[in-house]
Amino acid sequence: MSTTTAATTEAAPTRLSDEDLLGLLALPADLRGTSVEAEVELSPEEAQFQEECRTSLGGTAVAAICGLSSYRTAWDVAAEHKGILPPFRGTERTRWGLLLEEPVLAEYARRTGYEVEKGSFIRDPEKAHRAGHLDGLVPKKKKVVEVKTVEFGREKWSEPGRPLRVPQDYYVQGQWYCGVTRFGSCDLVAMFGLSRMRWYELGANPRVVSALRERADEFWERYVVGNDLPPIEPSERAEAWLRGRHPRETGDTIVVANELQAEAITRWLQAKGQREEYERQEEKFKLHVQQAIGDATGIVAGDTTVTWKKNKDTVALVTDWQALLLAYAEKHGFTIDAGDVVRFTKSITTRIGPRVLRPSKAR
Repeated sequence: MSTTTAATTEAAPTRLSDEDLLGLLALPADLRGTSVEAEVELSPEEAQFQEECRTSLGGTAVAAICGLSSYRTAWDVAAEHKGILPPFRGTERTRWGLLLEEPVLAEYARRTGYEVEKGSFIRDPEKAHRAGHLDGLVPKKKKVVEVKTVEFGREKWSEPGRPLRVPQDYYVQGQWYCGVTRFGSCDLVAMFGLSRMRWYELGANPRVVSALRERADEFWERYVVGNDLPPIEPSERAEAWLRGRHPRETGDTIVVANELQAEAITRWLQAKGQREEYERQEEKFKLHVQQAIGDATGIVAGDTTVTWKKNKDTVALVTDWQALLLAYAEKHGFTIDAGDVVRFTKSITTRIGPRVLRPSKAR
């Protein structure tokens, strides 16, 4: 076995298509659906959109850079700009968001009485990489309009009359567009599951806008113009790319870690140990709580209520193979020694629902 020292510079990264990435995720073919990056020629509009994204940082990219995106990381954004990953082509959900954008804007205009203009791609006059594809504008009100379609069960938005609360990545996106346009506010127009629409006004916060600009400028110079890449972070595309670039070991070698790599190993082992310890502690104190509840429904401690209730019983159909064999024998005229056949089991069985521990906070 030989030992080598880790190189200070890496070879040029390999680009993989999204179809390759899906394959490396080992998903069954029937679960993959349509390839995210279909092998079709882009329309002029799509090609222009991709070129605009490649030469700029928009609102969703800035949210990812700040670590606040639910589906992209800073590494993903840099890898797309450098051609390591193909451009993000969207998902089924984002596609429907685009299709619903125009009717939602029209209804928003009807309800507010605003003269809403369809948005376009716009660049910051100071720095061209600060940009965004805007959904709509209300020029007379100096207002940006951003449309969001929201799935049921993911409504991290405030109810009417409550303090303003919107998803953090959307907040960043709204502030970024205020900075690009120099407008004073952004209305997030949310369509909740095609059943109701609300809009949330985000006033431009100069301190937030300034911080986002600083973060984006630093990212652009270091990771897009420069040769560096941000530390790789967990995402499906990043993990699949890494598997594709290093599918197997070559030779019997052990790499000697540099300082940063040694720190990564140490922190990984620490996190792994903490997770295992947390899991042990969780199981231990879960038993303590269950013992305290006993035959009761739950227990209260301060503003926390923990219930231990039985799930509903489920009914399952069980095939009685012995009965099926005997019926088949009778139908086709051959005999089976009934003494060798265990008595039939019930074809319907009830599976008793287990008790489940559920904590909740007092409202």
